[in-house]
Amino acid sequence: MEIINKRYEFKIEQLSKEPVSEKTFGLLSELLDRKSTDLLLSTDSSDYITDNTSFYYNINQLYMKYYRNVSFEQLKHYMIFRDYDNSIGMSRNFLSRKLEQTISFVKESEAYLLDENEDENIGCSNLVNDDTELGSDSSVKKNLKISISETICYWHCRWYLVYGSFIEDDYQEVLELFDCIIEQNYDMPQISAFEVIEKHFDSDVVINTDLLRLICLSILVCKEANKWCHYWSNPHIKRFLVKDKELKQFIDDYSMCNYSSAFQLLERFEKYYEPDFQLSKCFPNIPRILRLKAYVSYLSLIQRVSVCDMADFFSIPESLLYSEVMELISLFDLNFKIDCQQGIIEYYKEASEFPDIGSKIKNIIRNTRVSSKATVVGSLVSKAFSEDKA
Repeated sequence: MEIINKRYEFKIEQLSKEPVSEKTFGLLSELLDRKSTDLLLSTDSSDYITDNTSFYYNINQLYMKYYRNVSFEQLKHYMIFRDYDNSIGMSRNFLSRKLEQTISFVKESEAYLLDENEDENIGCSNLVNDDTELGSDSSVKKNLKISISETICYWHCRWYLVYGSFIEDDYQEVLELFDCIIEQNYDMPQISAFEVIEKHFDSDVVINTDLLRLICLSILVCKEANKWCHYWSNPHIKRFLVKDKELKQFIDDYSMCNYSSAFQLLERFEKYYEPDFQLSKCFPNIPRILRLKAYVSYLSLIQRVSVCDMADFFSIPESLLYSEVMELISLFDLNFKIDCQQGIIEYYKEASEFPDIGSKIKNIIRNTRVSSKATVVGSLVSKAFSEDKA
């Protein structure tokens, strides 16, 4: 790493002596990108990579007016570098703060440039027209002027954060970020988040269709059944489901409790992601969570069932069903017991009142960081379970 730093220090020092100009800024940016790539390849770690904001500021503050025009592009590249060693998920809180900092910088620099009457002269080649006014999240005003290319990069950063949450099994955060994107999408008519992911999305981190599929699966995991239609009726999701016929079929089957067909499709999805280093590790959690949710829905409607019949209903091996139902009963202290000798799962009621399963699950979530596949299942199915059995 030290050798690489020294190799680039001389070239950077030479360029820093050149007059500040857009051309020199471009040469410096290209040089820094090459340095970052070399560091990644030599160390196999993104920990030594920076987003270069402080570099431009320290070398000459005049460069910041050029940096403003590519700040979201630079952050997008930085996120891609962070994904190189699969750390984009673990770094998502840091990356989210970097995004907020970039937004603040663009706002502040715009105010300064307007005061200097320079706003329309800087980066004009990137602006579609003088009336391009694109908003972003709550930190950005609707009259913030940035180029279309920068807005596309901004939305890439937002989508990358959604993906980072998914590969860390934080499905609730996936939906929180996605809900924010849906809400803010309508404030940007000239180029929206969904227009970016549908027409301008790069596959450097994740393929756009894969990301939308992962979001839809997160909806099934995190939301109660009566909330699903809210998402499926979204015109952008609806348009995507028309294209992804297998996912649409899976959603229909799962919603109609046709679990045999649904889990066969889910198994096909899992095999599809096996070659993907990141998704092959985290995707298997999805089928397990959805099975656990389905088990509780099924058990809430019966008093007694054989392990054999229930396994046939879900089209899964008896051994898998047995172990997962045992885990479910133990984890949430459900009023079911398994007769191992007869292979029977049976509901029982010890007390005069059915226990408050919802409160127990909330205590588990509050006091222990159980894996997301457990906490999500608990928070979503406990209410339906207690109501059906009360």
